[in-house]
Amino acid sequence: SNIKDALLPIFAAIGGMVVPAALFLAFNFGTPTQSGSGIPMATDIAFSLGILSLLSKRIPISVKIFLMALAIIDDLGGILVIALFYSTVITFYYLLLSTVLLFLLWKFAAKLNPLWSILLSLGIWYCIHHSGIHGTIAGVAIAWCLPIASAAKLEHILHDFISFIILPIFVFANTLLPIPASASLFQFNAMQIGIIAGLTLGKPIGILSFLGIGLRLKWCQLPSGANWKHLVIVAIIAGIGFTISLFISKLAFTNEGAQQAATIAILVAFCISLIGTFIAYQLLKLLHQK
Repeated sequence: SNIKDALLPIFAAIGGMVVPAALFLAFNFGTPTQSGSGIPMATDIAFSLGILSLLSKRIPISVKIFLMALAIIDDLGGILVIALFYSTVITFYYLLLSTVLLFLLWKFAAKLNPLWSILLSLGIWYCIHHSGIHGTIAGVAIAWCLPIASAAKLEHILHDFISFIILPIFVFANTLLPIPASASLFQFNAMQIGIIAGLTLGKPIGILSFLGIGLRLKWCQLPSGANWKHLVIVAIIAGIGFTISLFISKLAFTNEGAQQAATIAILVAFCISLIGTFIAYQLLKLLHQK
């Protein structure tokens, strides 16, 4: 609703992307695994908001809105990274065709039957995917072209299908992991250490430090009813990359062994973030009682 409110999650998201990526590169720069720097940049919106909702009695609604905005901006940054660094050779014929279809969607979406909007959107996804740009960009581009009323109507139609079919398939497809008998959860290579450090340390440090800079410069302000104790919990929860990190790891590494190693690291980071959130929440309760 105002610039200072908008800048807060933007500052947090930038810090939550830059610092984890830098921490990963500190362990992997100049090695074949440096392409994985996008993995610890991600925040899983569904999991992070789900966990924060369990703490609802102590967390103001403004903090939940802040986390949602942070996670959305974070994911848009992740999609931009995918588009720039994980896309293949560009095929301009499909790129031009997708641009034409996007224009048609933008021009006529308000008048189109929702079914035609869905079919047109599928065509846009197909063209963007075949243009060499990663297909996730299609979702963002389509959202920009839809009027609010049309988007709300489509969201209502697709909600159950997405929530109960697509999302579970996406999660299981990214987490089904055959762990070799020789694999160990206690012997990590540089790539795995970079992912774990990026998600569990880089995320909260990046978010809190960039928030501090923004607040110090008076470019942004804390959410209504929120304090630094709440933001520490949010910063730790934002380290849950999970499905998005797993997705990016599949793009970053073509080697199956590297993908499996990255998945183990992401799952370990997920557990550490959960433990960190629990500890931070218990401390918040103690401070609240005092």
